[in-house]
Amino acid sequence: MKLVRVVWLDAMAIAEWTRLGTATEPQRCESVGFLVAEANDHVTVAATVSGDEFNAAQQIPRPMIESMVEIKEAAL
Repeated sequence: MKLVRVVWLDAMAIAEWTRLGTATEPQRCESVGFLVAEANDHVTVAATVSGDEFNAAQQIPRPMIESMVEIKEAAL
């Protein structure tokens, strides 16, 4: 199972009074975890795996992904 670092743009909700014309930018996020699933339209990255189960996962749509690189295991 691959360990990956994903840089992606998150959707953002604005829940306060904001002036019209105010520039807002998507939030750039970085997630690191186990790549537990890949589909044509998304990837799933989990913080924890145990046997054939995973927990604390994020499903990230591919169009929002800027980069995804595998993290190679370092010798200890």
